[in-house]
Amino acid sequence: MSNYNTRKQAEMILAGLGVAEVLATFYTIYPPVAIALIPLAIYCLLIVYWDDTKRKDNGKPHA
Repeated sequence: MSNYNTRKQAEMILAGLGVAEVLATFYTIYPPVAIALIPLAIYCLLIVYWDDTKRKDNGKPHA
């Protein structure tokens, strides 16, 4: 695995952990909001992942 792929995977893990932290904070304050935001957070993370994959397939590094 190249350093670029390892770095991108690490960035995705950190992004996921950041989202989990925000959702946990919302859950502590007001659980219905956190529950409503979970699908949106997953959707946004998937969009970022798909975009990075598409850029990699086209040979264009993410700026």
